[in-house]
Amino acid sequence: IESIDYCRRLAIKPVIITEDNKIAANSFGKKMGILNQNDMVLSGVEIDNMDDGDIEKVVEKVGIYSKISSKNKWKICREFKRLGYNVAVTGNRFTDLPSFRASKIGIATGKECTQITKNMADIFIKDKNFVKLLSLIDKSRKLIRNINNIIFFNIIISIIEFLSITTISMFFKH
Repeated sequence: IESIDYCRRLAIKPVIITEDNKIAANSFGKKMGILNQNDMVLSGVEIDNMDDGDIEKVVEKVGIYSKISSKNKWKICREFKRLGYNVAVTGNRFTDLPSFRASKIGIATGKECTQITKNMADIFIKDKNFVKLLSLIDKSRKLIRNINNIIFFNIIISIIEFLSITTISMFFKH
């Protein structure tokens, strides 16, 4: 529950993909605070019977996907990305690779992670601790913000130096 709250503070929408059935997934989602009254649980069977247009209409309303195949996981990632989301996918099996490619960032997790999945992922995290992953995202955002500030500062200083040199050379021509 604390991890879900941390996600929301970071402006991250947690979407769970589980191998549980729809009833268990719904119960879990309500207990963990993932599902609110507007969210829904969608099963792999339902996705199999939808075309891409139907998936696009519901993908933002779904908080938990149950009994999802690797093909369905790929479709979900692709739809979120198509809608403009920055998608991060975690996985540890060879079948997760298409989802890694459909996402902005693929994160291989866990000690049982296959070697090919580690190699093809953008990031490998040995520990499956979700809070550590969120902390990594938070620290990365702060680092990027600091780097952008440094770049902006250097650009401003360069412009000031250029204008100073140009002004001095205009007034003191020999």
